[in-house]
Amino acid sequence: MAKASQVKIETLKTSELAFAIDAPPDANITALRTVDTDGPEVAALAASMDAIGQIVPVVYQVHAGKRYVVAGNHRLAAAIKLGKDVFAVDVASFDGEPLEV
Repeated sequence: MAKASQVKIETLKTSELAFAIDAPPDANITALRTVDTDGPEVAALAASMDAIGQIVPVVYQVHAGKRYVVAGNHRLAAAIKLGKDVFAVDVASFDGEPLEV
């Protein structure tokens, strides 16, 4: 179990991140819902991020050298919509184990 104190935030290029829905079946990565990149949720989030920036980092899981976002797919879509090149991520990244708080 990862300790909360081990969580570190860093930035990655948005091009280094992929949506969970695009993960191959053998990755065992589940997207809770699909992201409508042209939908109202992403548009509202993009407007907010444009006004005040990114508040919450995304969490990713690595499979076969690729980083799949497991929490924050709408934030990633909003950043891409805004043309943002860098994005804050949680480096502790999800490894299937819950954080110990």
